[in-house]
Amino acid sequence: MMTSDPLAAVIRFPNDVDEAARAELADALRARDVPVVHGLDLGDRGPLDEFTQAVVSVAGGLADKVGDFAFASRNWLDALSRDATDGALRCVELEDRDSGVTVRVTAYDPDEAIRILKPFLASAGDEPVSWLGTSWGVRQKATRADERRVFVVHGRDKRARRALYDFLRAINLQPIEWPAALGLTGQGAPYIGQVLDAVLATKVPVIVFQTPDDVAYLKVEHADDDEDLDVRPAGQARPNVLFEAGMAMALCPDRTLFVEFGKVRPFTDLGGRNVVRLFDSPQRRTLLGRRLADIGCPVDDSGTDWLTAGDLTPPSTTAMPRG
Repeated sequence: MMTSDPLAAVIRFPNDVDEAARAELADALRARDVPVVHGLDLGDRGPLDEFTQAVVSVAGGLADKVGDFAFASRNWLDALSRDATDGALRCVELEDRDSGVTVRVTAYDPDEAIRILKPFLASAGDEPVSWLGTSWGVRQKATRADERRVFVVHGRDKRARRALYDFLRAINLQPIEWPAALGLTGQGAPYIGQVLDAVLATKVPVIVFQTPDDVAYLKVEHADDDEDLDVRPAGQARPNVLFEAGMAMALCPDRTLFVEFGKVRPFTDLGGRNVVRLFDSPQRRTLLGRRLADIGCPVDDSGTDWLTAGDLTPPSTTAMPRG
């Protein structure tokens, strides 16, 4: 046991993690020969305070064991994130108390990132570092212009997307275009999980824009009974929308708004929470603006242009393909 050694490094993680999960992290660290000392640290880490309070303390510094720290923490975080429902669990922090270096690890950091982390620490400064897609570095702080940004998860209906973007810009918001989202990863060909992680790490609000681009129905043999409506063809959002919506709800539910545009099969288990059924009326535009403000968007509804910007006539339900 090395409990008598000075506590020179800590691992921070969300304060709602229960004792069983904390024990799993401690076991994962010990399996990699990281000397764990149970403890609690409430040091101020600024904007991450809302989900980085509880701590596992370890003996010794960070540099010699940073790979073991990071691998164990990432794998633990990945397993725990699958069951997260409140969006708090996004990263863990590894801090070397002697050097002041802090590393933030997410569930999406690749093995290669962790393998090259140790040599990077020698040049790291005081600001917490994160994996930026191709290298470790400090994420840029949000500017006033960044506060207007919003990320829209959408399908194939280009007319609908353009109409929504026109409306958002009319209320002084800035939709993040897909090329800009790709650029946030710092990679040439990132997979969708990396793109979403990079976007959501900026803490922007998310709009899940559901349009009836696909037609889907349940096979009759899987119906609950003869009255099961799911066996009837119905408009449904594209698979990418379903996938990205799930990630947004897992990582940032309080910053996610679902917008149904046209007759579309709703997501299950939402219970009407954070859902706006949009059509072209002043009342619905006003409602959408208010709900966007609720998830943190700096909506500017002064003037009247936003009442007509973008043709928000809902699309018709997609017809069945010709056989």
